[in-house]
Amino acid sequence: MAVVIEQLNSRKDIYAELVKFETHLVPTLSARGIDLAHISNKLAVRGKVFLLMYQGKRAGLLAGYMNDEITKIAYISIIAIDKNHRGLKLGKQLLLHAENEAMSHGMKIMKLEVRHDNSNAIAFYKHMGYTIIGNASSVSFHMQKILSL
Repeated sequence: MAVVIEQLNSRKDIYAELVKFETHLVPTLSARGIDLAHISNKLAVRGKVFLLMYQGKRAGLLAGYMNDEITKIAYISIIAIDKNHRGLKLGKQLLLHAENEAMSHGMKIMKLEVRHDNSNAIAFYKHMGYTIIGNASSVSFHMQKILSL
């Protein structure tokens, strides 16, 4: 399986990939009122964005923040796998890559938000060692994992 994970750094590249991958999110970022240009700028300056390529095709995207030097908590804001590439354990590879990157920056905890009705994602995160720590909103949970070196 030819998997390559690359970090995106430019606002332009991040924006282009967010536009493509947001269609794999339910609801989409745009439907949630998130301005893709704004989030692209923010991620380019303070975040990390990883693009997973599988057999030469764009198959996954993960974006988050791994720079909280006070709490040592990294936060995944977006993770998406192209519908045509699901079931290949690419999400696992992408998430493990992000966890390793977070640990290399001294982060101790990885946190994320998942919708209550997204049972597949909740099961995936639990399988990956994440636990529900409470409600993030009326429609979503916060989940977290203690990262170990």
